[in-house]
Amino acid sequence: MLVYRRSEGGWTREALTEATEALLLPTIGCTLPLATIYLRTGLDASS
Repeated sequence: MLVYRRSEGGWTREALTEATEALLLPTIGCTLPLATIYLRTGLDASS
């Protein structure tokens, strides 16, 4: 999963590649594990 974040210098890209990683959304105080995001999609979070 590619995550684009806005920063003072423009946009940065972060690659989440492991099923054990999590998408951090600090502005709203939320952390979403990739395994949860891909749950019931039929897609493998590790690929």
